[in-house]
Amino acid sequence: GLSNPDIAETLGISLPAVKSRVHRSRLWVRKQLSEYLGADRRG
Repeated sequence: GLSNPDIAETLGISLPAVKSRVHRSRLWVRKQLSEYLGADRRG
């Protein structure tokens, strides 16, 4: 994968913006997985 500075350069955004987007994306994935697994467990 790309480093955060490489992502910032590729997208033309600042490094703090990359870190923020990565953080929000991880939270979103965590929420989606917990909802999926929770629904799976309820049957």
